[in-house]
Amino acid sequence: MIQHNYFRASKFLYIQETMKKFILCLVACGSMLSSCEQSKVSNVKMKDQRDSLSYTIGLSIGSSFMQSDLSDLNYDLLIKGMK
Repeated sequence: MIQHNYFRASKFLYIQETMKKFILCLVACGSMLSSCEQSKVSNVKMKDQRDSLSYTIGLSIGSSFMQSDLSDLNYDLLIKGMK
């Protein structure tokens, strides 16, 4: 009986971990798909994964600024402040 409960608990933990991974994957896919929905096409050339990640973060921040009506900021000063 004890052995049966151990396997039942083990199976539950396995299913729980699998569901966490599945939900994380869904969130990541949703983020990627929503970023693909941008109306502007950019000619930015990216050399590696770091460039791609940097551009994606910038795209996300810029999109948030546009939605929050912060599009009239001085971006040069914003970038200097981030450095």
